[in-house]
Amino acid sequence: WWLVSASAFCVSLIVAFYYSLNKKIDKKFVCEKSIELERIINQTTSGADCSLCTFGGIGIYNKLSGFKKLEHNIHDLPFLIIDTGISHDTFEMVNQVKKIKEIDTEQFNYLGKEYERIFNF
Repeated sequence: WWLVSASAFCVSLIVAFYYSLNKKIDKKFVCEKSIELERIINQTTSGADCSLCTFGGIGIYNKLSGFKKLEHNIHDLPFLIIDTGISHDTFEMVNQVKKIKEIDTEQFNYLGKEYERIFNF
C-alpha cells in the first residue's frame, strides 16, 4: 500500500509547489514530475499510480503510450472498493511476475498481447 501512498504524496507535493508558483495546475507537467519524484522511492515505477492520482477517474496505462482515461460516468459502474486490511508487497508482486516471464517468455508475451487486444490500446 505504501507505493500507492507514495504516488499520492508525490502528486500532492508537486501540485502544491506548482500551484504556489503559478496559481494554476498543469496536469501533464504534474504527472511527469510526480513520476520522476516517485522514481526516487521506487526506481521501477510504471507511472500508472501517479497518472491515476493526477488525472483521477478510471483509465488504462502502459509504459509505451502512457495513461488513457476511460470516458465513463463512474456513477454508472457497479463496483465496490473494500479495504481488507491485508497489506501487499508491490515489489514482491513485481518480482513474481518477472519470474513468470523468465520461466515462459513466449506464454508471457502471448498473454500480454491478449491483454492489449482485449483492452484495445
